Amino acid sequence: MRKIDFIGIGAPKCATSWLNYCLFEHPEVYIPYKDIELNYFTRHKNNNWKSEYDLKGIRGFYEYFKKADKEKIIGEMSVLYLYKEIAEIIKKHFPDVKILVSLRNPIDRAFSFYKKRMNKSLSQKEYFKRYFKELANIHLNYDNNYYKQLKPYFDLFPRKNIKIIFFEDIQKNPKKSIKETYRFLGVDENFVPPSLYKRVNVSRETTHGPLEKFYIYSYKLSRSLGSYTKYFLKRNLKFDRVAPFIDRKFVGNKTLKKEKISIEPEVKKMLKKEYLPDIIKLEKLIKKDLSSWKK
Repeated sequence: MRKIDFIGIGAPKCATSWLNYCLFEHPEVYIPYKDIELNYFTRHKNNNWKSEYDLKGIRGFYEYFKKADKEKIIGEMSVLYLYKEIAEIIKKHFPDVKILVSLRNPIDRAFSFYKKRMNKSLSQKEYFKRYFKELANIHLNYDNNYYKQLKPYFDLFPRKNIKIIFFEDIQKNPKKSIKETYRFLGVDENFVPPSLYKRVNVSRETTHGPLEKFYIYSYKLSRSLGSYTKYFLKRNLKFDRVAPFIDRKFVGNKTLKKEKISIEPEVKKMLKKEYLPDIIKLEKLIKKDLSSWKK
């Protein structure tokens, strides 16, 4: 079995899909899928809180890389690995692996999540109050307390093995961001991926249409399945071909009513109060000024 060279650990809504595309397209990099995250070590509620790792062990993980050939490095980009128990599993099996993590202003990220999951029966304020209450009781994949999530990785892995990529930097200069990422991984940094300037998995404004609701429901259902099952459905039911058609025909149809969503000042103030303590600790952990997140 070839050694795993890198693992992406998150976070969702932080340009991780874009990173996955750019890595997949590099000729010296092998990633199992371009548009599906493995999340192999993540325990899911829909699977009785068991992960693929719990069910298949580490050999099942290596199965995803059996088609790797002459690529210089192999690895994967997942978004749901920001947990202490997963950090320990990764350290156990891949002690020298390089870790990739993408972060974003937690307020912007929380609001991006809100736009995707918006419940029209709740105000923004009530939505986030409920959101924080849930976070206090259970582990959620969209927890924005990065210090708490990253500290186990910095405790287990040398700092030189961890690369933090900022969503805001990708927006400003995607070429520089991917070049630095390629350099960190030890592959040709001058390669220009076709998806360099492509926006991937963008949160849209809310669109009210029955076909889009069906599309979203189908997508959420596929996300709850195992990685191989998702891959099978996508390839054999041609879901990847149907989705763009629905996007063009209905989601992007200007005749449908769209609701423009903006963050309310009171909600922004509440989010800032919630995340500021963690941001301050994160600055010390990663040794970076995050003043722009505090404004």
